[in-house]
Formats: sequence, C-alpha cells, structure tokens
Amino acid sequence: MRPHRARIVQCAQDHGAPPANSKLVIIVGTNGKPKQVSLEPSRLNTTPLARCIKGVISSATFPKATTDKNVSFMLVKPG
Repeated sequence: MRPHRARIVQCAQDHGAPPANSKLVIIVGTNGKPKQVSLEPSRLNTTPLARCIKGVISSATFPKATTDKNVSFMLVKPG
C-alpha cells in the first residue's frame, strides 16, 4: 500500500477527508490483484472519495496466495 499512499492522500485532499473510523477493505485474489474494494461505513462507497480511492487501489498488486485474502486499512485524515 505504501506506493499508493500519496495518491490516496490526494484523493482525500481533492474530495474531502474520510470520517473518523473509516476503513478501506480489499479482497485480494490468489493472483495478487484486488477482486473487490470497498469503504466502511458502506455509505461512503458512492462518494467521489470512494471512487477515487477505488481507482487508485484497482492498480495495486499484493503477494500471490493460495486463497483470497481480506485486507483492511484504517483511513485517517491527511496531516
């Protein structure tokens, strides 16, 4: 995620910071590519912020695995 941090921060600067206790949830397929990306709380998923973050994460790669993995990150206001 580190390589994508600056672009995620830019999303927050462009579209507004996420509310407190927001999470980015990614289901990573066995090939290391995101299968599903969502934000929690779910009401955030239709916002410009979520669309921007999902666009950034869609190009991310993770280590390959034998099963799908659920990965989550807390979203914090950029400082």
